[in-house]
Amino acid sequence: MQKKGVKKMQPKPQESRRVILRASHIRKAFEGNEVLKDVSLELHEGEVMLLQGDNGSGKTTLINILTGNLMPSRGRITLATDPNKIRHFRFPIPFWRRTLSFTYFSPERFAKEGLARMWQDVRLFSSQSLKDNIVVAKAHQRGENPLRALITPWQIDKDEATLTQMAKETLKKFGLEGRENSSGSRVSLGQSKRVAIARAIYSGAKILFLDEPLAGLDNEGIKQMLDFLHALVKEHNTSIVIVEHAFNIPKILDLVDGVLTLKDGVITRNTKAEVFKSEAREHKDAMLEWLTAFAGKTGRTDIIPLPNGARLTIARRDPVAPTVFEVKNLTVAREHRPVIIEPMAFKINKGDIALLEAPNGWGKSTLMDAITGVIAPKTGTILLHNEHITTLPIWTRAKKGLLLSRSSNVLFKSVTVAENKRLARVKRAELGERFLTRQGGSLSGGENRRISLGLALYQYKRDMVLLDEPFQAMDTAQEEIARGKISLEAHNGKTFLITIPKIYE
Repeated sequence: MQKKGVKKMQPKPQESRRVILRASHIRKAFEGNEVLKDVSLELHEGEVMLLQGDNGSGKTTLINILTGNLMPSRGRITLATDPNKIRHFRFPIPFWRRTLSFTYFSPERFAKEGLARMWQDVRLFSSQSLKDNIVVAKAHQRGENPLRALITPWQIDKDEATLTQMAKETLKKFGLEGRENSSGSRVSLGQSKRVAIARAIYSGAKILFLDEPLAGLDNEGIKQMLDFLHALVKEHNTSIVIVEHAFNIPKILDLVDGVLTLKDGVITRNTKAEVFKSEAREHKDAMLEWLTAFAGKTGRTDIIPLPNGARLTIARRDPVAPTVFEVKNLTVAREHRPVIIEPMAFKINKGDIALLEAPNGWGKSTLMDAITGVIAPKTGTILLHNEHITTLPIWTRAKKGLLLSRSSNVLFKSVTVAENKRLARVKRAELGERFLTRQGGSLSGGENRRISLGLALYQYKRDMVLLDEPFQAMDTAQEEIARGKISLEAHNGKTFLITIPKIYE
């Protein structure tokens, strides 16, 4: 089944394609836990492969290894991005080569060989403009040489003007025209993902690893991304490996040539038909079905249309419960740029679950920042337990029971999960004992979201919980478990406002 907006690709026969990346018998263990047991794979020139597997199966670990960010315990990697210079990397690395680790096996070395990567946690330069985030990826710029900059400044200016124009054209292709001068910290999650991919492409990558590129994008954003990736493969013969959320897998099957399934530490190759059959399920308004079931026969579900294609769905298990949270005539701007223009007004009662669906770039994260006090609303009033909190500082709102779990960068990466748990004053053990000794930065994307959600659900004296895209990076089973935990906490009296991208029609 072909998705609208994605042209059906007619790939060359695999036998006629040159192998540009081969991994053989890769193994990797963490603290005695062998994540990758015997992984072997081949990637051909111009080939698009989907890498799938359950949360914690080792997908991110494998990508870290294939991009030089993590050294395997054993195995071999062969790179042939340049057919005249084939590179071989064998592990474990001999002692004499370890002193040359920067030149032998490193992200910098693999980047020079034409490998680029988009991370799950998008890594933009937050203080630079979007166009500068793109330009900086271009290697071997003459302006990097201080002597040249002094001797031929006019040539440097000419080069910078050309590179800036190319960066603007790249951003335009990704639907970010007019945002060239916005800083990396002032764009939505979905927009930042597009910038990260654009930067990787701009750098001249021959092999591109995309870790959940569709997560956080609405329908239009997904269409734009797939159209661009299709054009990229067709025009530049770029090879792509995609890791994607289970929900989005059916959307990208028309783009990919094959599927690699990582399970129990080994990889098997599947056809698209096999994967579509296993992943296809009825997604039509799955969240609405969840909220309707939560409300039950004695409750009700209210659907409130919002401007610019958004909607707020509130599941009220007890329609006469007291109001916990309310906004009146709320409008929001960020750095003098209007974000939420039309005044918003809604109430959420005790024990309700409210779901805000909105297109990418609508302002979901900006709204959360205004509610928690990170930025001041332009107009309107915010009430918590019938008390005006519009002008209160962040920490005072938190003491009064308001909590926000952001869509990314929730955990302290350099400390263990147990220490993150103590810092959040969480005493209950629903986080999973096996994670407690691991550092936050060692968790996979799905594990990170599960732990972050647990910290938000079980914090002491937080009865109004804001969850910004809590289900991203979770597989289908974990998403259902997460919804069950939210429902249970709502039964116990907590109130929720949850944001998700508008992917449910």
